[in-house]
Amino acid sequence: MRNLKNYIKGILSLLAVFFMSNSSFAAATDTNQSGGMSNTTVFYILLVLAILLLMGIFFLSNSIKDLMKSDFYKSKIYEQEKKKRGNKNIVTTLLFLVGIPLASFSQATSVGANDDMSINWVWTMVIINLLLLGVVFYVRNLFFQILRTVKEKKVVIKEGKNVEVNEPSKITQVLTDMVPIEREHEIMMDHEYDGIHELDNNMPPWWLWSFYASIVFAVVYLFNYHILGTGDLQIEEYNKEVALGEEQVAEYLKTLKLNVDESNVVYLTESSDLSKGKALFDKKCVACHGKQGEGVIGPNLTDDNWIHGGSITDIFKIVKYGAVSKGMQSWKDELNPVEMQQVSSYIKSIKGAAIGIGKEPQGEIYSEEETETPAAIDSTATEASEVAMVQ
Repeated sequence: MRNLKNYIKGILSLLAVFFMSNSSFAAATDTNQSGGMSNTTVFYILLVLAILLLMGIFFLSNSIKDLMKSDFYKSKIYEQEKKKRGNKNIVTTLLFLVGIPLASFSQATSVGANDDMSINWVWTMVIINLLLLGVVFYVRNLFFQILRTVKEKKVVIKEGKNVEVNEPSKITQVLTDMVPIEREHEIMMDHEYDGIHELDNNMPPWWLWSFYASIVFAVVYLFNYHILGTGDLQIEEYNKEVALGEEQVAEYLKTLKLNVDESNVVYLTESSDLSKGKALFDKKCVACHGKQGEGVIGPNLTDDNWIHGGSITDIFKIVKYGAVSKGMQSWKDELNPVEMQQVSSYIKSIKGAAIGIGKEPQGEIYSEEETETPAAIDSTATEASEVAMVQ
């Protein structure tokens, strides 16, 4: 059981070092970005760690070697001959495990000094450090195993025989409040079945501490959220987060090139915008309004008469929302705001293109002075916005 605990501790420590190494690796891969450490710096930090681990292995190995050479150890091993392990095998295994990282370490130290070291060397040092840490834990466990073989074990007399007692560690004793086996008769109850006796053990302290902590937490939670009202309940916190999210979305949309609506739409006069508007008109509008805007099912778009107004804002609103009573569909679900602005600008630009061949006028005459200032829109930015909206 103790060996299992030691191995679990070793694995957890290895995982901790692995994630620390990953942090170093992340810093290394972010070289020259936001002041991150260079690969060379991370490499030398790992190199120092490897040297410290080697020193730890060296001191632990010397301690084990001195203990194994002592007469005290030899006498104890002789007393416990059946449990004795071969010293040569232990030393050979130890030297083998220490030798592998040393060989890798000697290779790592031969790195040349460049402007910035390759990331592969950083990973090499990470692996070396993990190997060395594994050796440290192995040597530590080996050292404590040897100490346990020479430590005086507690012996109790049970049924006329001497029985060795494996005492729990201090941490186990604090967490479980175990009663030593020689005192089990003090907590033995009258319940017995098939030779198995019931013991009146205390509740494990770790369980009691968790229970008391949950009570304290419940009291604090009750006062904070239900009595004093200093904290938000889940639904209130959710509503606040939603409101904050909506504000952030609104602020974000204000910065978008595609944030065009009837309140800020302007007449585009750039040839690139008008050509895109014409392409959209030919694809979406010719069936009802004719190829030149002369009108087929829909009204003539080239004369001075307009049913819903002839300003760029009026045209944009009709394109966006449609006019169901007149058979005009809404295009807001098929065209993005920039595309609707471009096709609206094209429609406004074809005034007089179908004189003599257009459909009879419909609506009222609309006249206005050209007071709308052409928009100074970067066509490149508009194209990028269109791609973003389509995606």
